[in-house]
Amino acid sequence: MTDHYNLQAFPDAYAVRKKNGVKILYGVEVNLVNDGTPVVYNLRDQVLESAEYVIFDVETTGLSAVYDSIIELAAVKMRDGEVVASFDEFIDPERPLSAFTTQLTKHHQRNGPWCQEGS
Repeated sequence: MTDHYNLQAFPDAYAVRKKNGVKILYGVEVNLVNDGTPVVYNLRDQVLESAEYVIFDVETTGLSAVYDSIIELAAVKMRDGEVVASFDEFIDPERPLSAFTTQLTKHHQRNGPWCQEGS
């Protein structure tokens, strides 16, 4: 299933999957910026294996920018194909995580402070 420009169908698809025992392969096509707005400066043709760059990961309690919260920020700095630095910070959402969020992200709360499963 691919949703175009948003993820609004994913929660409904998840409910249908649960009810009917169907495995869903999720995908999304998104436009992050206006094509006329530059997002890369000092652009150069460079092979990633020899480049230096940062990969970001953000985990949230859901898909709404209004009602949901960020629960993890992570980054990995790459240089010459090797990890040279990393950052991983869990953020307390100040409310219980839903079973869906816990299952999807493997994060859960234990007596207030929460952590990643297995830690």
